[in-house]
Amino acid sequence: MENPTGSVALYESLGYRIAERLPRYRKPF
Repeated sequence: MENPTGSVALYESLGYRIAERLPRYRKPF
């Protein structure tokens, strides 16, 4: 965990993209 903020940003981007492609798969952030 060198860049926590960067990791979070990446995870958020991936999460949003996944949510858009898979609306059924939604995780409460």
